Amino acid sequence: MPFTFSHRISHFPAYSSVNVANRLTSSHRKPQAIPKGGIVIRANLQSNQANGSGDSDWAKPLMNFASKNFLPLALVGGVALGLANPTLGCLADSYNLSKFSTFGIFAIAGLTLCTEEIGATTEVWHVGLFGLVNYATSSPTSRIHHRDHMSNKDDKKKKKKKKKKKKKKKKKKKKKKKKKKKKKKKKKKKKKKKKKKKKKKKKKKKKKKKKKKKKKKKKKKKKKKKKKKKKKKKKKKKKKKKSKPWTLEVVLPPKLKTQ
Repeated sequence: MPFTFSHRISHFPAYSSVNVANRLTSSHRKPQAIPKGGIVIRANLQSNQANGSGDSDWAKPLMNFASKNFLPLALVGGVALGLANPTLGCLADSYNLSKFSTFGIFAIAGLTLCTEEIGATTEVWHVGLFGLVNYATSSPTSRIHHRDHMSNKDDKKKKKKKKKKKKKKKKKKKKKKKKKKKKKKKKKKKKKKKKKKKKKKKKKKKKKKKKKKKKKKKKKKKKKKKKKKKKKKKKKKKKKKKSKPWTLEVVLPPKLKTQ
């Protein structure tokens, strides 16, 4: 009995679309074609609620495993039921129950399998393992776990990036502080140099002023000396004029001279 199954999951974890095409043939009756159908199913993830009792602790890992791998378990359970009661597989095949849900597809696919097909599948067990692994990696739950893992990695990367940014900011701040200190030192040095230059200029100006004053004083002294000399000369001349004796000349007539 050939069995074909196509399964497509959307990128969203909460919704999945399933396209099923089953073609079943048997040796005793004519092959029956099942019409194609598309079903949109919302996957509601079970919440892990703790009951708080000690007896239910051992059941938690089993429940988690069953919730994560319910479709492969449905397939295996369907195979077991089909081997135990073949009439269930015939009923499922006749009433087209495979379009009910994804769980039903897997369970009824297991019921409708024959012993020959089971033997053939056991020979290619590695292909089945590959399919199960592929399904486990592409299922909504695995995607959620993968997203959680990737989100944790992203969070770690973000934290590392933040730390690096903080370190860079600190380094930049330190560099800026150093630059500011250097600038302040340079400014102080420049101010000191300017002050020294100003002081030197002031000293030079003062020296020049002193020299000018000295020159002026010398000139004044020279002028005063010259004036004094002139005055002395004038006084001497006046004295000489005063010291000359008065001479009286008496002019007698000639007659008196003879007598």
